[in-house]
Amino acid sequence: WTFEMWIYMQQVLNGSDYVILVQCQTRAPHKCLHLTVRNQKAYFGFYDDDVRGHQTLLPNRWYHLAFTFNCSTRN
Repeated sequence: WTFEMWIYMQQVLNGSDYVILVQCQTRAPHKCLHLTVRNQKAYFGFYDDDVRGHQTLLPNRWYHLAFTFNCSTRN
């Protein structure tokens, strides 16, 4: 599956988390979906198996983000 969105952030500070979407069944590995901007990068995870984007996000710009997940490979 894929989550796609356009975001526009007026402030993006290094060392800060900006929540886009969170859905937690419980705070345990593979049970807590979170889509965020962390340290100026797009960040995706299920708690304990997270990945981050390479693009540094800057304030006052539009970005198209696409977070994808393959259930069979868990990537």
